[in-house]
Amino acid sequence: MRCVAGKYNDESGQINCKGCGAGRWSNTFGLVAMDQCEACVIGKFSNEIGMTSVSSCKRCDAGLYNDQIGLERCKGCDTGRYTIETGLTSGGQCKECEEGKYNEEKAQTNCSLCPKGTYSIKKGLVSSELCQVCSSCRAPLK
Repeated sequence: MRCVAGKYNDESGQINCKGCGAGRWSNTFGLVAMDQCEACVIGKFSNEIGMTSVSSCKRCDAGLYNDQIGLERCKGCDTGRYTIETGLTSGGQCKECEEGKYNEEKAQTNCSLCPKGTYSIKKGLVSSELCQVCSSCRAPLK
């Protein structure tokens, strides 16, 4: 059986075609293997099956990145890092939290200020507990 775009048939005699998997698409008819489906490029993903256009591959949202082709979801920036940009292609593009800020969760779009009465001169803090008590400060650093 000749399959429509977005589908393939890898079994002879089979009457039903299979959809190109998540992270893949095809606008070609008659595919006979899943690997003939095109993969979404790095920085993009698709969690849908049987897609027929490269436009079905979406840019990773802010706080996320994708450093591999053909994925169905993006990866989150590590703790202590963030991004407000979309479509990142590497975890290294996620920015470190600035001095006086921290981030305890992955996939974030901002960092939190150290708690009142504490500070940090280090970047990329992964916990508020790493902020140091400020004995001579009048206000927390921003």
